[in-house]
Amino acid sequence: MRNEIFMTMSAMEELWERCASKVMAIGGSVCLKNSVVASILEGLKKRLDEHNSMTVQLEKGFVYRAVFVFHSPASEQEIDQFEKDMDVRLPADFRDFLLLHNGAQLFTDAYAGGGYKLLSLERIRERHQKFKDMPKNLLPISRNNGDYFFIDADRVRQGACNYLVRFDHEDPLCHVKLNFETWLDRLIVSQGAAFWEWKFESLVESFVVSTLKSV
Repeated sequence: MRNEIFMTMSAMEELWERCASKVMAIGGSVCLKNSVVASILEGLKKRLDEHNSMTVQLEKGFVYRAVFVFHSPASEQEIDQFEKDMDVRLPADFRDFLLLHNGAQLFTDAYAGGGYKLLSLERIRERHQKFKDMPKNLLPISRNNGDYFFIDADRVRQGACNYLVRFDHEDPLCHVKLNFETWLDRLIVSQGAAFWEWKFESLVESFVVSTLKSV
């Protein structure tokens, strides 16, 4: 059994090496060569019914009907003008999203509301002006019950891949090891759960300990 665990861990390392071979370095960071935002959203839309809704299950068996709204796309000219006016450069993956949908609402409870509001260019500009105490390099792109995710424009300018910053009304600003593409992908896979709060290392440790005890 111990050998099987070590073989599994070895296989995970091999998988990581294969994935790493498909990325490139930019500004000292590692970035995916191709954006997959369109594929992520296409996969989501295939699971929605004619009302753009679906049933999802969260932690502890909580089930609800989630509704989705996708706004019209922004044009290249609108995005370029936004970057010029704000003196920023948007990351390629978020730019891809805007070219598909200039804003969206994900995992909104059909009865209770909530969910994630991906902000349009206009809303980003409005919220950026509203947050007078926030650093000017932070662009709000997602809102959920008063909590926000921001793009750190300085990190994008430096070529960093993991440029998202989380603001929780109970915690200070926190840089997270995510870009927009990865955040969107994991948000959809986790069915709208706050996956960034999950302690994956603890789960792995618990699995290994419980497996060794059963040997």
